[in-house]
Amino acid sequence: MDFETALREACIEADKTYWKSFFERMDSLPDILIPKDKDKRLRDFILNYELKSADKKNRKGMTRGIKALLIAAIILLAAAFTAFAFEPVRNFVYTVYTDGTEFIFESSRGNKNDYLYADFSYIPDGYKLVSNTKTKTEHRIVYMNGGNMLTINSYESSGSVLGIDTENAVHGELEINGCVGYYSINQSSLIIVWSTGKYFHIIIADQCDEIGYEDVVQIAQSITPAF
Repeated sequence: MDFETALREACIEADKTYWKSFFERMDSLPDILIPKDKDKRLRDFILNYELKSADKKNRKGMTRGIKALLIAAIILLAAAFTAFAFEPVRNFVYTVYTDGTEFIFESSRGNKNDYLYADFSYIPDGYKLVSNTKTKTEHRIVYMNGGNMLTINSYESSGSVLGIDTENAVHGELEINGCVGYYSINQSSLIIVWSTGKYFHIIIADQCDEIGYEDVVQIAQSITPAF
């Protein structure tokens, strides 16, 4: 197999891999308002186009090797464009005050990972479950590690208002599984808030050597439905 053939086959495989993940991500996004007929035409065009392979130059004098390189460049550009085109879903607005930040949550549908009763597959070592309480509108989980507490609360989003302490804290936005979230880190606690649509979640961890910001983010990302 010569270099041009190997490069072309690599481009084809990269192309298939990219569009597979592209469609999976499209399907996971909520409320993408694309008419069915246009969505089908777009998918058919992308999936069914053929790469012409001929040893001779095309009408414009482009060799097969140059064409393969262009294909690779197009794939990279498409991936970069997609990364910018699909912004994380935002389901809240917030106002930062001198002593804290206030959130107002909007309820939306369409996120398959949106549930009130949740489990979290990652919990840092040393934390033991002490309570798991469910009501019609709230799910509260509490872990302890010695005297240090870790709480995870889930609530209904519609009409909900939440205030967290961001005074003298490092705080800002982050992304949790395709949704916009917010973090606050001060001397006493680590806080992450994010909404999955109909429900929002808040993790509060006492500052200690056994847990850090990356751990709290990993907890949030490990959300699974509770049965």
